[in-house]
Amino acid sequence: MSLFVKGDPDSAKLILRDLVNATVGFEALAEEIHKPAKSLHRMLSQSGNPTMSNISAVFAAIKRAIGSTEIETSSGNVFADLGLPEADKLKIKSGLVIEITRAVRRLGLTQEEAGRRMGIPQPKVSGMMRGDFTNLSERKLMECLNRLGYDIEPATPSGTN
Repeated sequence: MSLFVKGDPDSAKLILRDLVNATVGFEALAEEIHKPAKSLHRMLSQSGNPTMSNISAVFAAIKRAIGSTEIETSSGNVFADLGLPEADKLKIKSGLVIEITRAVRRLGLTQEEAGRRMGIPQPKVSGMMRGDFTNLSERKLMECLNRLGYDIEPATPSGTN
């Protein structure tokens, strides 16, 4: 909910869509809140525009679905919480991918145009926009951001030139 309030509805809808999939599921949610599943998918899509009453109904259904589930506070790094190797690198890379996705949307680029601008093929752009960044290094992701108009450089550890 805080992402909606902070003005980041795209990220909020993405997280909410994943949460629906992980808990109640779109078909059961549709039945519970008396909305067609197709409408729910559309409202939580990138171009969706859900009303506050629909968002409230979705949150209430999710809350009921996870009511008996134990919830653990995150460390701030979901990759570390899941016990994944190189969690710090994954967190950095996911942050870079989020910024790349925002830049592509803000610039109104197609995946093909974004790929040409970033120097990567369109299928890699598609994968990246869906969260698959396993074959892209931190350096390459930073280069992509630079090619989209950002001015960033890799930080060097203190004590090195």
